[in-house]
Amino acid sequence: MKIFKFLLCFFLNITFLTAAEAEDGEVIVTGGAGYIGLSTCRLLEDAGFTPVTIDDFSNSVMPIIKWGPIEQADIRNRNQLREIIMQHHPRAIIDLAAKIYVPESVEKPGLYHEVNVNGSKNVLEIAQELGIPVVFASTSAVYGTLESDTPVPITRQLAPESPYAENKRDTELDLQATTIPYAILRYFNVSGVDHETDNTDGHSQQLVPALVNAFKKDSVEVTVFGEDYPTRDGTCIRDYVHVVDVARANVMAVQYLLGGNPSITANIGTGTGFTVKEVLTAVARYTNMDYTINNPGRRPGDVPIVVADTIEAREQLEWEPMKSSLAEIVGSYYQG
Repeated sequence: MKIFKFLLCFFLNITFLTAAEAEDGEVIVTGGAGYIGLSTCRLLEDAGFTPVTIDDFSNSVMPIIKWGPIEQADIRNRNQLREIIMQHHPRAIIDLAAKIYVPESVEKPGLYHEVNVNGSKNVLEIAQELGIPVVFASTSAVYGTLESDTPVPITRQLAPESPYAENKRDTELDLQATTIPYAILRYFNVSGVDHETDNTDGHSQQLVPALVNAFKKDSVEVTVFGEDYPTRDGTCIRDYVHVVDVARANVMAVQYLLGGNPSITANIGTGTGFTVKEVLTAVARYTNMDYTINNPGRRPGDVPIVVADTIEAREQLEWEPMKSSLAEIVGSYYQG
């Protein structure tokens, strides 16, 4: 086997990396000061890499430098971006930089396209020039409205329904058109708090942190959109994944690509899910507070169950969610 690899390397100019060889050097993390980025940088360092954060700090503040250099830059500025990347000679790039709020994307589609599509295109073009692999943060929103309650496979036709989701779909296509190795990771509902980072907000647009914030008020009223779905308690089921598990997937995707493996697209979720009422009950348990439910009925487009088919992540990346039980996700908001 060693002789075969030597001959293949000689004739095709391919470099095979051992696990030890793959786990060193610098890795660029665009958006590295954000919610997922901070945890990703922390785990990159744990894996033996030196993370290099590139962030414009439009959605965060300059953190204390804990896990490698921090470069303030806007990914829309190609010349500045290229200069920084060339300076660090990275082994790989994890592209997390994006504007992420769906309602805002509807209000400001031009801005979202400029940052999420044109900015990421700059990242991809520089990676192509240097011949280095890219891990791209995509979203389950690229699938659009689902017609089935079965776990969503990556082969499902993409049908994004917001400018944000269209941005992610478009960048996936841009990445697939390159010749560089890539990993497209479609995150499901990222939640939870990583207390070893500077971010304790826990992605406040998601259901879990929204409920945590609701229970900080003296009088708690929770809106539940529909209690008559064909689920175990009548409310929708969604797939929640802890931010630390998502960060682990990012790091494992880098290791996978540096190991000479082929490009991959994978869902990052748990393959199971929790109902709205189960999440509500779990949050209420930590506060011992009473609450009332306001039920205005179903929202258009909501389907009963949305969970990920994670076979690619499990079998190819050898990734498993380790902190994404409901108790661990909810508990992370209350444990310092």
